[in-house]
Amino acid sequence: MKNLRVLIISILLFACSPQGLSTTPVPNSTAIKLTVTPTTLVPTIAIIPIPSQTTALGFELPPDCSIYDPSINSGYYADLSHGACNHPVLSPDKSLIVYASLVITGSGEITQEARLFSISLDKSFSIYRSDCGILYPEWATTNYLVISDYPQDVGCGHTIVYDVATDEIIANLIGDVRRSRRSYWSEDKSAFFTLSPEAFGPVCSETLSGYSLISNKSVPTIQPITPNANLYVVIGEPVWSKDGNTLLAVIRDGTCNDPEKYECTYRNSYIVSIDFSGDSPTITYPFYDPDMDYSFVKPDEGNLEITSVSTKTITCWDVETEESKQ
Repeated sequence: MKNLRVLIISILLFACSPQGLSTTPVPNSTAIKLTVTPTTLVPTIAIIPIPSQTTALGFELPPDCSIYDPSINSGYYADLSHGACNHPVLSPDKSLIVYASLVITGSGEITQEARLFSISLDKSFSIYRSDCGILYPEWATTNYLVISDYPQDVGCGHTIVYDVATDEIIANLIGDVRRSRRSYWSEDKSAFFTLSPEAFGPVCSETLSGYSLISNKSVPTIQPITPNANLYVVIGEPVWSKDGNTLLAVIRDGTCNDPEKYECTYRNSYIVSIDFSGDSPTITYPFYDPDMDYSFVKPDEGNLEITSVSTKTITCWDVETEESKQ
């Protein structure tokens, strides 16, 4: 692992209060004039002990989790999950801990930084600084980290794939995993998808993205295939095959004249299949008919249940209603 940087913490806690001078008269010939200069306290990084989280987490927190920067308002720390750290997670091989901490950028903004702590070396180093404000890291396998970079409201969202073995960010995807539904991961946690809404209010347009750690390939760009359509939305939850090689999703194509006013109409929905087993990901459309709406249901066990009905024109608000029923 390269570019390890030792976090050196300087602690200077110094207090000085002037003591009262003696009131016993002193002869003028021997009087010594004393000038008491108030001592200015130097701002320091405060170390505040926090209760051990070993029982709850199964491992001890990195030292950074008890280090607070006094130049950052304490209210920001109140939003973190463990002292001065957010979402600490132990790697599958129990050698590393990933977590997020607060930093101040060169422009004075407060954001989060993803850091890795090596248990054997007792050192931590930065691997990614947030563009959106909040980070949620999680382990995919021993060598891969997936970090959601998302805002508290809307308007930003990325997913970072970091390879621990090479100390490199190998993918930066549109949309964040944290925002997606609970089934965004494949069963063996070797692949994931993301959904990124592109309009406020009702979901009028989305981008489906994702990554396969088996093939080290991203979900290719998906374009609507219905004639004259210029956007799409994803209906329900995309589904990974058990081996993580194939992603299936229900797409509904639409046309928007003014997305900000939700002036969008949608017609047929169809099923798209993305296969990662070859040299490069391939997109096919196993169920597409301009006169039919296709959808699927994933039962607890067994194969997908594919259904179809006649196509009807719906609006942006209808899409949101359709989504809420899934």
